[in-house]
Amino acid sequence: MNKELKSRVDATLEIIPKEGKVLEIGSYPFTVTKYLISKGYDVKGIDKNYTRQSVGVVPCDIETEKFPFKNNTFDVVLMMEVFEHLGVNPIHALKEVRRVLKPKGIFVITTPNIIRLQNIKSILLEGKQLNTLKTLTQKESLGYMGHIREYTKKELKEILTYCKFKIEKGRMYEGSQNKLTKTLTSLFPSYSSTIMLACRKGDK
Repeated sequence: MNKELKSRVDATLEIIPKEGKVLEIGSYPFTVTKYLISKGYDVKGIDKNYTRQSVGVVPCDIETEKFPFKNNTFDVVLMMEVFEHLGVNPIHALKEVRRVLKPKGIFVITTPNIIRLQNIKSILLEGKQLNTLKTLTQKESLGYMGHIREYTKKELKEILTYCKFKIEKGRMYEGSQNKLTKTLTSLFPSYSSTIMLACRKGDK
């Protein structure tokens, strides 16, 4: 696990309880799953790419299938750097998250911020989004990993509210180690690299 990913995962762990059952959505390639297990979390994972089942990951296409768990099963549901890869039915996935989350459970979602500083710079200076070709060509080694759609914080909040989540905490996280980028995003957090939202079930 690289330094940026570890710091982002650790920031997530600060806002979830250590006890209880955790569902990690989109586990492949299982780096985060194994890290959570090493930290003592009771973790189940779901992913279309489930060939290495030693870490307790079960198969599920989260955009088209019902999650293979009963209602109100998990104390924590994590969807970390997954939402941007969904292009068939992201709403279905979020409704299934709500179904399997316990009434007092917490759902944490992280996703790249489309107006992150690095992306704006790349668009203005190069006429393209950051690493577009790189994410598309990762198909050969990891399966299709391209970002179908990235979001602003406001857009993500609107979608979660539509799916009957109540947002309790929000954080803009900057993963870049570049000093200038970190300074600028500390002053203007809306342009940070990652959106992190913590939610509970809202009213039906």
